[in-house]
Amino acid sequence: MEEPGIGTSMLVPTLLECGTEALKQRFIPETLTGDIRWAQGYSEPNAGSDLASLRTRAELRNGQWHINGQKIWSTLAQHAHYMFLLARTEPDAPSKYEGISYLLVDLRQPGVRIRPLKQMTGSAEFCEVFFDDATTPADWLVGGRGEGWRVSKATLNHERSMIGGAESSVELFEKLLSLARKSNFEGVPALAHPIMRERLSVLAGEVQAHLYSSYRQLSMTAHGQNPGSITLMNKLVNTNISHKVAAIAQDLVGDAFLLAPPTGSTRGAGPEKWNLRFFASLGLTIGGGTSNIQRNIIAERGLGLPREKNV
Repeated sequence: MEEPGIGTSMLVPTLLECGTEALKQRFIPETLTGDIRWAQGYSEPNAGSDLASLRTRAELRNGQWHINGQKIWSTLAQHAHYMFLLARTEPDAPSKYEGISYLLVDLRQPGVRIRPLKQMTGSAEFCEVFFDDATTPADWLVGGRGEGWRVSKATLNHERSMIGGAESSVELFEKLLSLARKSNFEGVPALAHPIMRERLSVLAGEVQAHLYSSYRQLSMTAHGQNPGSITLMNKLVNTNISHKVAAIAQDLVGDAFLLAPPTGSTRGAGPEKWNLRFFASLGLTIGGGTSNIQRNIIAERGLGLPREKNV
C-alpha cells in the first residue's frame, strides 16, 4: 500500500546521507523489505511552496520531542507506519530557514489523527495529519538540531529524482502506443495517420533522450563523477512528457474523454483510464515542487542567472 518510492527512494538515501548509524540500522533494512511504510510530512495549510513558513512545533522534554501541528497532502499516510517530518524546534531562530528539525515519528500513537482527503477522481490518496502532543524519541532526529532545512533539501532532491525517473516516461509511452494501436484518428487507424505518427515519433525521441540522459547520469554517479546541472532537469522533463502523452491520448480517446472518470487506480492501460491519467499529469506540475519553482532552480542553480526580484 506504500506510495512507490516514499520510503526506499526518499527516506533511505536521506538516512544514508545524513542519518546516524543507529537510525540507519533501525529503519533502513525494514524499509527496503517493505515491513515499514513511510509518509512525508512537509506541506502545511499555510506552508506549501513556501515550506520554511511551517508552523508545526516540536519541544524537547524529558528525552522526547512533543509535536503539535498539522501536515497536509501526505500521500497514503493512512497506510503508513511512520512519517519523516519538519518541525520548528528553535522558535527564536533569526531566520525562518533556521531552527527547523527533521524528525521521524510513529504514526500509530494516540496523539496522531489522520484524515484522508477525497479527490475529484474519487480516490483518497492524500491525507491531513494532526499532531496533538505526539511524541518521538530525542534521537530520532536526522541531522543536527535546527538543521532540518539542510536535510530536507537532500530529501527533496531524491524526491525529484524519483518523480523525474525516465522509467516512468518509458512505461507511460508504451501504454500510449498500446492505445494508438487500437484507436482510430480522423477516420483511419491512428498509426497510419501522418499527423499522429509524427506526434508519436517526436515524443518517442524525447522519451529516449530522457532515458539515455538518465543512463549517463547514473554511470557518472557510479564512477564518482558529478553529472552536473542536467540533474535539475529530470523532474521538469518528465512532467512535460506526461503532459504530451495525455494530450495525444485525449485526441485518440475522443469524446469518451468527456465522460466522468471511473473511480480507482490510474494505472490501467484501457481508454477508460486515460481521463484519470490526464488529471494525474496536471498534478505533476505541483507534486515534488511546482514546475515554476523547478524552472527557477534550473535558472539560478544550474545556469547561474540572478535571483528574480520580489515584486
